[in-house]
Amino acid sequence: MAERYRMIFGDTSDLMFESPLLRAKKGKLHAISYCNDGKSIPTRKLREMDGSPALQWPPVLPDYDPRGHRSVSNGYVPGKNAKASRKGLPGYFFSHKAGGKVPHHSDLEKRLLTALELCPYVVEIRAQYPEWDEDYLAEIAQQGRRIARNKIMTIDIMVTLKFPGCPDVIYHAIAGKPYALVGKQKNQVRHTKERNEVNGWGTTHEVMTELTISQMEHSNNLLLLAYMRNVEDIKELSESAKALAEALNRTRVRGTLDRVIKVVGRRFAWDLNTGYRIFAVAHFLGHLSWNHDFKLAPDKPMKLKSTLT
Repeated sequence: MAERYRMIFGDTSDLMFESPLLRAKKGKLHAISYCNDGKSIPTRKLREMDGSPALQWPPVLPDYDPRGHRSVSNGYVPGKNAKASRKGLPGYFFSHKAGGKVPHHSDLEKRLLTALELCPYVVEIRAQYPEWDEDYLAEIAQQGRRIARNKIMTIDIMVTLKFPGCPDVIYHAIAGKPYALVGKQKNQVRHTKERNEVNGWGTTHEVMTELTISQMEHSNNLLLLAYMRNVEDIKELSESAKALAEALNRTRVRGTLDRVIKVVGRRFAWDLNTGYRIFAVAHFLGHLSWNHDFKLAPDKPMKLKSTLT
């Protein structure tokens, strides 16, 4: 009788992880990646990183990461879709950095995705990132078998980071988990397993909760992204976004956000909607940063944390 095993998790025969060259390269990588600019900038805690980077768009990405997965620009496909969620509120979120619709399995994951979309250090987002035990894969490959679906785990989010002055991209894995559940043993075991797997190929890992992104910040981020909903070509608006940031940094106009955008936008011959659209793109590119201690709304004062150029 033929041996039966579970359905495979897709065709991975063309991926670089099966190459012995990758295995040799992995042995030279460190558990924590650093930017080789003499400053030794760690990527362990994304939200604690300082600096005022301006995102260059579109980013230049390698076709494959060191693990062998495709980049977004090379056709990356999430390991699971939104329907695979067993808990939480699943759905899809549109992301420029993910190249279109990206699945999320909970409201927490959506909160993290919106914040990452507006983080200028992040140049690429890949949700539901597949990971597996490479030694196990090599063992069953020698037996002529394919890896089973239940042997592959998916990491909630894998982001690609780019630091100013650093020629190489850096990868960072993120697990989203409610704060009340982080301390449970099964979740600690899971996160340790994820961390060990990604550290094996030079990637860092951290756990983010609902406390990482406040509800105020999440609401503000959603509004900024709503202002960008009709933007198709960010590069086309990048110079306008930088010019608006510089103008807002110099302006003495006060009042509601509506009034400031209207008055400053008039200098560029923009209507109000165009002004808001470019205002949002300036946040996406890192030229502007909203102070999330305050609500972002057209009838509220403009509260910028800093204006970056």
